[in-house]
Amino acid sequence: MTSDDDYQILNKPRTFFKTGRIFLVREGNITRQTLVVVASRNNHCVCLPIETFRPAAPLNTSSHAPVSLDGQGVQMHPQERQYGLGTIGVVVENRGVAMSPLSRIAFTEAMTVEYKTAVRNVGRVKVGMVDDESLAKLNQYYQTLVQ
Repeated sequence: MTSDDDYQILNKPRTFFKTGRIFLVREGNITRQTLVVVASRNNHCVCLPIETFRPAAPLNTSSHAPVSLDGQGVQMHPQERQYGLGTIGVVVENRGVAMSPLSRIAFTEAMTVEYKTAVRNVGRVKVGMVDDESLAKLNQYYQTLVQ
């Protein structure tokens, strides 16, 4: 469990909230939501939720992209079907945050997060790897499925 002290309102939000940044935001006093930035604006960013596959609540395989954590490949639950979207590679920068290997980016609806919101860094979508097009895929799926 993370404490309230782990969440910060950032001094330089525009340098943090760039496309591909993954972070936690609190909803109410207890629940936390993991989000990935898909667009930056003047005072807020546009984000997509990252959900965890659960057999009791299967995800729509045509609008979710599986996540590969730190190059470990995609872990599939035995009751999970193949996804129509390609894998998005993620680098976890904050080892104090556990991200499930069953994480899936939901290209279903975008949400906005104001820059004055207290957040906790998780990591980022992989970028700069010769054989990895994760950031390009994130942008492409957002443009085609959400916008």
